[in-house]
Amino acid sequence: ILKPVQFPTSIDPSEARKKLEMFEDLILDKKVLLIIIHTLEDQHGRFTLQDRCNVASLLIVVLQKNLFYATDILQSLLTSHIHASANKGNPRLLLRRTETIAEKLLSNWLCFLLYPYIQEHVGEPLFTLFRAIKSQLEKGPVDVVTGEARNSLSEEKLLRQHLDVNLVEGVVDAGTDSNPIPIRLLASDTITQAKEKILDALYKNCPTSNRPQLTDVDLELKRGNAGIALRDHDESNERDGDWIQINTLGHYKLDQMSKTYQDNPKNPQPRFSLLPRLQRPVSTSSFDTIGTIISNMSAQTSRLSLMSEGPRFYHLVRPEAAQSGQEGEQRHGKIVSEVFLTRLLSTKRIIQPYVDDLFNAVFCIPRAKPLPKA
Repeated sequence: ILKPVQFPTSIDPSEARKKLEMFEDLILDKKVLLIIIHTLEDQHGRFTLQDRCNVASLLIVVLQKNLFYATDILQSLLTSHIHASANKGNPRLLLRRTETIAEKLLSNWLCFLLYPYIQEHVGEPLFTLFRAIKSQLEKGPVDVVTGEARNSLSEEKLLRQHLDVNLVEGVVDAGTDSNPIPIRLLASDTITQAKEKILDALYKNCPTSNRPQLTDVDLELKRGNAGIALRDHDESNERDGDWIQINTLGHYKLDQMSKTYQDNPKNPQPRFSLLPRLQRPVSTSSFDTIGTIISNMSAQTSRLSLMSEGPRFYHLVRPEAAQSGQEGEQRHGKIVSEVFLTRLLSTKRIIQPYVDDLFNAVFCIPRAKPLPKA
Protein backbone atom coordinates (compact mmCIF):
# COMPACT_ATOMS: atom_id res chain seq x y z
CA ILE A 1 0.00 0.00 0.00
CA LEU A 2 2.76 2.45 0.94
CA LYS A 3 4.95 1.59 -2.05
CA PRO A 4 5.18 3.89 -5.09
CA VAL A 5 2.27 3.44 -7.47
CA GLN A 6 3.04 1.22 -10.45
CA PHE A 7 0.76 1.24 -13.49
CA PRO A 8 0.41 -1.44 -16.17
CA THR A 9 2.09 -0.66 -19.48
CA SER A 10 -1.31 -0.43 -21.18
CA ILE A 11 -2.35 2.55 -19.00
CA ASP A 12 -1.05 6.08 -19.43
CA PRO A 13 0.56 7.06 -16.07
CA SER A 14 -0.43 10.73 -16.33
CA GLU A 15 -4.06 9.84 -17.07
CA ALA A 16 -4.13 7.31 -14.23
CA ARG A 17 -2.77 9.87 -11.75
CA LYS A 18 -5.52 12.30 -12.74
CA LYS A 19 -8.15 9.66 -12.05
CA LEU A 20 -6.58 8.83 -8.70
CA GLU A 21 -6.64 12.53 -7.77
CA MET A 22 -10.31 12.69 -8.73
CA PHE A 23 -10.99 9.62 -6.56
CA GLU A 24 -9.13 11.26 -3.69
CA ASP A 25 -11.39 14.29 -4.01
CA LEU A 26 -14.38 11.97 -3.67
CA ILE A 27 -12.87 10.34 -0.58
CA LEU A 28 -12.37 13.75 1.00
CA ASP A 29 -16.07 14.55 0.48
CA LYS A 30 -17.77 13.42 3.67
CA LYS A 31 -21.20 12.76 2.18
CA VAL A 32 -19.79 10.76 -0.72
CA LEU A 33 -17.52 8.68 1.52
CA LEU A 34 -20.37 7.84 3.93
CA ILE A 35 -22.60 6.81 1.01
CA ILE A 36 -19.82 4.54 -0.34
CA ILE A 37 -19.33 2.88 3.05
CA HIS A 38 -23.06 2.34 3.70
CA THR A 39 -23.53 0.99 0.15
CA LEU A 40 -20.71 -1.51 0.63
CA GLU A 41 -22.07 -2.71 3.97
CA ASP A 42 -25.56 -3.19 2.52
CA GLN A 43 -24.17 -5.92 0.24
CA HIS A 44 -24.42 -8.62 2.91
CA GLY A 45 -23.88 -11.56 0.59
CA ARG A 46 -20.81 -10.34 -1.27
CA PHE A 47 -19.15 -7.91 1.16
CA THR A 48 -17.45 -10.28 3.63
CA LEU A 49 -15.99 -9.59 7.06
CA GLN A 50 -12.49 -9.64 5.59
CA ASP A 51 -13.58 -7.02 3.03
CA ARG A 52 -14.84 -4.76 5.82
CA CYS A 53 -11.52 -5.02 7.65
CA ASN A 54 -9.60 -4.29 4.45
CA VAL A 55 -11.69 -1.21 3.64
CA ALA A 56 -11.28 0.15 7.18
CA SER A 57 -7.51 -0.41 7.06
CA LEU A 58 -7.19 1.23 3.67
CA LEU A 59 -9.26 4.21 4.82
CA ILE A 60 -7.11 4.91 7.87
CA VAL A 61 -3.96 4.62 5.75
CA VAL A 62 -5.30 7.05 3.16
CA LEU A 63 -6.54 9.50 5.81
CA GLN A 64 -3.53 9.30 8.15
CA LYS A 65 -2.41 12.77 7.02
CA ASN A 66 -5.84 14.21 7.84
CA LEU A 67 -6.82 12.61 11.15
CA PHE A 68 -9.28 15.40 11.98
CA TYR A 69 -11.30 14.40 8.94
CA ALA A 70 -10.87 10.70 9.80
CA THR A 71 -12.19 11.42 13.30
CA ASP A 72 -15.23 13.20 11.86
CA ILE A 73 -15.97 10.21 9.59
CA LEU A 74 -15.52 7.79 12.48
CA GLN A 75 -17.89 9.80 14.69
CA SER A 76 -20.59 9.76 12.02
CA LEU A 77 -20.20 6.01 11.42
CA LEU A 78 -20.29 5.22 15.13
CA THR A 79 -23.41 7.36 15.63
CA SER A 80 -25.30 5.51 12.91
CA HIS A 81 -23.98 2.17 14.17
CA ILE A 82 -25.16 2.90 17.73
CA HIS A 83 -28.63 3.88 16.52
CA ALA A 84 -28.87 0.76 14.35
CA SER A 85 -27.79 -1.48 17.25
CA ALA A 86 -30.32 0.14 19.59
CA ASN A 87 -33.14 -0.29 17.03
CA LYS A 88 -32.34 -3.99 16.69
CA GLY A 89 -32.83 -4.46 20.42
CA ASN A 90 -29.33 -5.79 21.17
CA PRO A 91 -27.32 -2.84 22.50
CA ARG A 92 -25.29 -5.16 24.73
CA LEU A 93 -23.51 -6.53 21.64
CA LEU A 94 -22.32 -3.07 20.65
CA LEU A 95 -18.59 -2.99 19.88
CA ARG A 96 -18.18 -6.59 21.05
CA ARG A 97 -17.50 -7.83 17.56
CA THR A 98 -15.56 -6.22 14.75
CA GLU A 99 -18.25 -6.84 12.16
CA THR A 100 -18.62 -3.35 10.70
CA ILE A 101 -16.29 -0.86 9.06
CA ALA A 102 -16.95 1.57 11.93
CA GLU A 103 -15.75 -0.91 14.58
CA LYS A 104 -12.61 -1.83 12.67
CA LEU A 105 -11.96 1.81 11.84
CA LEU A 106 -12.24 2.61 15.55
CA SER A 107 -9.53 0.11 16.49
CA ASN A 108 -7.25 1.40 13.73
CA TRP A 109 -7.91 4.99 14.80
CA LEU A 110 -6.97 4.15 18.39
CA CYS A 111 -3.79 2.44 17.21
CA PHE A 112 -2.70 5.52 15.28
CA LEU A 113 -3.45 8.05 18.01
CA LEU A 114 -2.47 6.07 21.09
CA TYR A 115 0.69 4.39 19.77
CA PRO A 116 3.15 7.03 21.15
CA TYR A 117 1.36 7.02 24.52
CA ILE A 118 1.31 3.23 24.71
CA GLN A 119 4.94 3.00 23.67
CA GLU A 120 6.13 5.46 26.31
CA HIS A 121 3.76 4.69 29.19
CA VAL A 122 2.17 1.26 28.80
CA GLY A 123 4.93 -0.59 26.95
CA GLU A 124 7.01 -1.32 30.04
CA PRO A 125 4.28 -3.00 32.18
CA LEU A 126 3.06 -4.89 29.10
CA PHE A 127 6.55 -6.28 28.46
CA THR A 128 6.96 -7.04 32.17
CA LEU A 129 3.72 -9.04 32.11
CA PHE A 130 4.94 -10.96 29.07
CA ARG A 131 8.24 -11.77 30.77
CA ALA A 132 6.45 -12.82 33.99
CA ILE A 133 4.17 -15.24 32.12
CA LYS A 134 7.05 -16.64 30.10
CA SER A 135 9.23 -17.09 33.19
CA GLN A 136 6.45 -18.80 35.14
CA LEU A 137 5.67 -21.19 32.29
CA GLU A 138 9.31 -22.14 31.83
CA LYS A 139 9.70 -23.07 35.50
CA GLY A 140 7.80 -26.27 34.73
CA PRO A 141 7.72 -28.68 31.80
CA VAL A 142 6.05 -27.57 28.58
CA ASP A 143 5.10 -30.09 25.90
CA VAL A 144 6.17 -28.58 22.58
CA VAL A 145 3.83 -30.82 20.57
CA THR A 146 0.56 -30.33 22.44
CA GLY A 147 1.36 -26.93 23.98
CA GLU A 148 0.36 -28.18 27.44
CA ALA A 149 2.28 -26.83 30.45
CA ARG A 150 2.42 -27.62 34.14
CA ASN A 151 2.18 -23.92 35.04
CA SER A 152 -0.48 -23.11 32.48
CA LEU A 153 -2.99 -20.29 32.94
CA SER A 154 -5.64 -22.23 31.03
CA GLU A 155 -7.28 -25.43 32.24
CA GLU A 156 -7.48 -26.67 28.65
CA LYS A 157 -3.69 -26.47 28.28
CA LEU A 158 -2.79 -27.86 31.69
CA LEU A 159 -0.31 -30.73 31.70
CA ARG A 160 -2.15 -33.22 33.89
CA GLN A 161 0.32 -36.12 33.81
CA HIS A 162 2.70 -36.45 36.76
CA LEU A 163 6.30 -36.01 35.62
CA ASP A 164 9.45 -36.05 37.71
CA VAL A 165 11.47 -33.15 36.34
CA ASN A 166 15.07 -32.59 37.40
CA LEU A 167 17.08 -29.40 37.08
CA VAL A 168 20.08 -29.06 34.81
CA GLU A 169 22.36 -26.36 36.17
CA GLY A 170 25.24 -25.42 33.90
CA VAL A 171 27.05 -22.55 32.23
CA VAL A 172 27.01 -21.06 28.75
CA ASP A 173 30.06 -19.72 26.95
CA ALA A 174 29.40 -16.04 26.24
CA GLY A 175 32.50 -15.41 24.12
CA THR A 176 36.25 -15.30 24.54
CA ASP A 177 36.21 -11.98 26.42
CA SER A 178 33.30 -12.77 28.76
CA ASN A 179 32.82 -15.07 31.71
CA PRO A 180 30.48 -18.05 31.33
CA ILE A 181 26.87 -17.31 32.19
CA PRO A 182 25.08 -19.64 34.63
CA ILE A 183 21.92 -21.20 33.23
CA ARG A 184 19.14 -23.30 34.76
CA LEU A 185 17.35 -25.69 32.44
CA LEU A 186 14.99 -28.63 32.88
CA ALA A 187 15.76 -32.23 32.04
CA SER A 188 12.42 -32.30 30.18
CA ASP A 189 13.44 -29.42 27.86
CA THR A 190 13.90 -30.30 24.22
CA ILE A 191 17.04 -29.05 22.53
CA THR A 192 15.04 -26.28 20.89
CA GLN A 193 13.58 -25.22 24.24
CA ALA A 194 17.08 -25.23 25.76
CA LYS A 195 18.38 -23.07 22.91
CA GLU A 196 15.58 -20.57 23.44
CA LYS A 197 16.33 -20.28 27.16
CA ILE A 198 20.04 -19.89 26.46
CA LEU A 199 19.36 -17.18 23.87
CA ASP A 200 17.17 -15.38 26.42
CA ALA A 201 20.06 -15.46 28.90
CA LEU A 202 22.70 -14.32 26.40
CA TYR A 203 20.61 -11.57 24.79
CA LYS A 204 18.42 -10.46 27.70
CA ASN A 205 19.41 -6.81 27.20
CA CYS A 206 19.11 -6.85 23.40
CA PRO A 207 16.01 -6.35 21.25
CA THR A 208 14.59 -9.44 19.60
CA SER A 209 15.54 -8.12 16.16
CA ASN A 210 19.25 -8.21 17.16
CA ARG A 211 19.34 -11.79 18.43
CA PRO A 212 19.83 -14.86 16.23
CA GLN A 213 16.94 -17.12 15.36
CA LEU A 214 16.63 -20.61 16.78
CA THR A 215 17.24 -22.08 13.34
CA ASP A 216 20.49 -20.12 12.93
CA VAL A 217 22.37 -21.77 15.80
CA ASP A 218 23.23 -25.25 17.03
CA LEU A 219 23.57 -26.24 20.68
CA GLU A 220 26.82 -27.91 21.63
CA LEU A 221 27.87 -29.61 24.86
CA LYS A 222 31.51 -28.90 25.66
CA ARG A 223 33.71 -31.88 26.57
CA GLY A 224 37.21 -30.51 27.08
CA ASN A 225 38.39 -29.05 23.78
CA ALA A 226 35.79 -31.03 21.84
CA GLY A 227 32.05 -30.65 21.60
CA ILE A 228 29.00 -32.84 21.12
CA ALA A 229 26.16 -31.51 19.00
CA LEU A 230 22.74 -31.80 20.68
CA ARG A 231 19.74 -32.17 18.41
CA ASP A 232 16.01 -32.76 18.72
CA HIS A 233 16.36 -35.72 16.41
CA ASP A 234 19.31 -37.98 15.74
CA GLU A 235 20.09 -41.69 15.66
CA SER A 236 19.62 -42.01 19.44
CA ASN A 237 15.92 -41.07 19.62
CA GLU A 238 13.73 -43.45 21.59
CA ARG A 239 11.27 -45.19 19.28
CA ASP A 240 8.14 -47.22 19.83
CA GLY A 241 6.71 -48.35 16.52
CA ASP A 242 5.84 -45.23 14.52
CA TRP A 243 6.24 -43.02 17.58
CA ILE A 244 9.49 -41.08 18.02
CA GLN A 245 10.20 -39.14 21.20
CA ILE A 246 11.92 -35.81 20.72
CA ASN A 247 15.30 -35.70 22.41
CA THR A 248 15.53 -33.83 25.72
CA LEU A 249 18.39 -32.83 27.98
CA GLY A 250 17.46 -35.77 30.20
CA HIS A 251 17.88 -38.05 27.18
CA TYR A 252 21.55 -36.99 27.09
CA LYS A 253 21.85 -37.63 30.88
CA LEU A 254 22.68 -33.97 31.57
CA ASP A 255 20.58 -33.95 34.75
CA GLN A 256 22.78 -36.70 36.17
CA MET A 257 25.87 -34.78 35.08
CA SER A 258 24.59 -31.68 36.85
CA LYS A 259 23.83 -33.64 40.03
CA THR A 260 27.27 -35.23 40.17
CA TYR A 261 28.86 -31.81 39.81
CA GLN A 262 26.79 -30.47 42.69
CA ASP A 263 27.83 -33.43 44.82
CA ASN A 264 31.49 -33.00 43.89
CA PRO A 265 32.67 -29.82 42.08
CA LYS A 266 35.66 -31.75 40.77
CA ASN A 267 33.36 -33.53 38.36
CA PRO A 268 32.65 -31.89 34.98
CA GLN A 269 29.81 -29.37 34.85
CA PRO A 270 27.38 -29.10 31.91
CA ARG A 271 28.90 -26.45 29.68
CA PHE A 272 27.01 -25.26 26.60
CA SER A 273 27.84 -23.10 23.63
CA LEU A 274 25.88 -21.87 20.62
CA LEU A 275 27.54 -22.14 17.22
CA PRO A 276 26.31 -20.70 13.93
CA ARG A 277 24.68 -23.46 11.94
CA LEU A 278 26.82 -22.70 8.88
CA GLN A 279 29.92 -23.83 10.77
CA ARG A 280 28.53 -27.34 11.17
CA PRO A 281 28.04 -29.91 8.43
CA VAL A 282 24.50 -29.98 7.11
CA SER A 283 22.70 -33.22 7.88
CA THR A 284 20.96 -35.04 5.07
CA SER A 285 18.36 -36.44 7.44
CA SER A 286 14.79 -35.41 6.68
CA PHE A 287 14.29 -34.95 10.43
CA ASP A 288 17.18 -32.52 10.87
CA THR A 289 14.74 -29.60 11.03
CA ILE A 290 12.38 -31.19 13.55
CA GLY A 291 13.17 -28.39 16.01
CA THR A 292 12.09 -25.83 13.45
CA ILE A 293 8.92 -27.75 12.61
CA ILE A 294 7.90 -28.27 16.23
CA SER A 295 8.67 -24.69 17.28
CA ASN A 296 6.50 -23.29 14.49
CA MET A 297 3.54 -25.66 14.88
CA SER A 298 0.37 -24.53 16.54
CA ALA A 299 -1.47 -26.90 18.83
CA GLN A 300 -4.06 -27.66 16.17
CA THR A 301 -1.59 -28.40 13.39
CA SER A 302 0.54 -30.50 15.75
CA ARG A 303 -2.42 -32.72 16.60
CA LEU A 304 -3.20 -33.14 12.93
CA SER A 305 0.40 -34.08 12.19
CA LEU A 306 0.34 -36.68 14.96
CA MET A 307 -2.58 -38.43 13.27
CA SER A 308 -0.81 -38.58 9.91
CA GLU A 309 0.81 -41.73 8.59
CA GLY A 310 4.51 -42.46 9.01
CA PRO A 311 6.79 -41.39 11.90
CA ARG A 312 4.96 -39.40 14.56
CA PHE A 313 6.73 -37.26 17.13
CA TYR A 314 5.82 -36.69 20.75
CA HIS A 315 7.58 -34.89 23.57
CA LEU A 316 6.44 -35.63 27.13
CA VAL A 317 3.24 -37.64 26.79
CA ARG A 318 1.97 -39.62 23.84
CA PRO A 319 -1.49 -38.48 22.69
CA GLU A 320 -3.14 -41.81 23.48
CA ALA A 321 -1.75 -41.66 27.03
CA ALA A 322 -3.05 -38.14 27.45
CA GLN A 323 -6.46 -39.23 26.13
CA SER A 324 -6.62 -42.16 28.56
CA GLY A 325 -5.68 -39.81 31.39
CA GLN A 326 -8.54 -37.47 30.51
CA GLU A 327 -10.99 -40.39 30.35
CA GLY A 328 -9.80 -41.57 33.77
CA GLU A 329 -10.35 -38.08 35.16
CA GLN A 330 -13.89 -38.07 33.80
CA ARG A 331 -14.56 -41.39 35.51
CA HIS A 332 -13.35 -40.05 38.85
CA GLY A 333 -15.47 -36.92 38.56
CA LYS A 334 -14.26 -33.61 40.00
CA ILE A 335 -11.72 -35.02 42.45
CA VAL A 336 -8.80 -34.95 39.99
CA SER A 337 -9.82 -31.58 38.58
CA GLU A 338 -9.74 -30.01 42.03
CA VAL A 339 -6.14 -31.17 42.45
CA PHE A 340 -5.09 -29.28 39.33
CA LEU A 341 -7.28 -26.31 40.27
CA THR A 342 -4.86 -25.50 43.11
CA ARG A 343 -2.00 -25.35 40.61
CA LEU A 344 -3.97 -23.07 38.30
CA LEU A 345 -4.87 -20.70 41.12
CA SER A 346 -1.26 -20.61 42.29
CA THR A 347 -0.01 -19.64 38.83
CA LYS A 348 -2.70 -16.99 38.42
CA ARG A 349 -1.94 -15.58 41.87
CA ILE A 350 1.69 -15.08 40.86
CA ILE A 351 0.76 -13.34 37.59
CA GLN A 352 -2.04 -11.19 39.06
CA PRO A 353 0.17 -8.27 40.30
CA TYR A 354 1.64 -7.85 36.81
CA VAL A 355 -1.86 -7.81 35.30
CA ASP A 356 -2.91 -5.15 37.83
CA ASP A 357 0.12 -3.02 37.00
CA LEU A 358 -0.72 -3.19 33.30
CA PHE A 359 -4.35 -2.15 33.77
CA ASN A 360 -3.32 0.63 36.14
CA ALA A 361 -0.94 1.93 33.50
CA VAL A 362 -3.64 1.72 30.80
CA PHE A 363 -6.48 3.38 32.72
CA CYS A 364 -4.64 5.69 35.14
CA ILE A 365 -3.41 8.62 33.09
CA PRO A 366 -0.45 10.49 34.66
CA ARG A 367 -0.59 14.26 34.67
CA ALA A 368 2.84 14.51 33.07
CA LYS A 369 1.70 12.42 30.09
CA PRO A 370 -1.80 13.44 28.98
CA LEU A 371 -3.60 11.54 26.26
CA PRO A 372 -2.98 12.83 22.72
CA LYS A 373 -5.72 14.99 21.26
CA ALA A 374 -7.68 13.61 18.35
